[in-house]
Amino acid sequence: MEMRNNEIRTLRTDLVNYKATIEELKDSQELVRTLHANKEDLNAQIDKNRKDKAVLQERIQDLEAQLLTLESEKSDLSRKYDQLCFKYQYRQEGGDGDLPNC
Repeated sequence: MEMRNNEIRTLRTDLVNYKATIEELKDSQELVRTLHANKEDLNAQIDKNRKDKAVLQERIQDLEAQLLTLESEKSDLSRKYDQLCFKYQYRQEGGDGDLPNC
């Protein structure tokens, strides 16, 4: 009889341990689901960041092209301004109607 009681006690202890293990597994499964959802969110953020980066790089290229165009236009305007200043000064100094080609 005592052997049977010891066996029952051992089985009850095992049952408690198994129930605790099952609860730990449930908690672990919930944690895995949460981590998986977080991973999916992070992957979505990474994809968005990559797309945003590509858009920004394209915008930078467009702005650099515009800058080159503006610098070229500025250079042309500066050259024309210098020519006009030279012509104006030439006329002020009493030059005849013939202007040198600059």
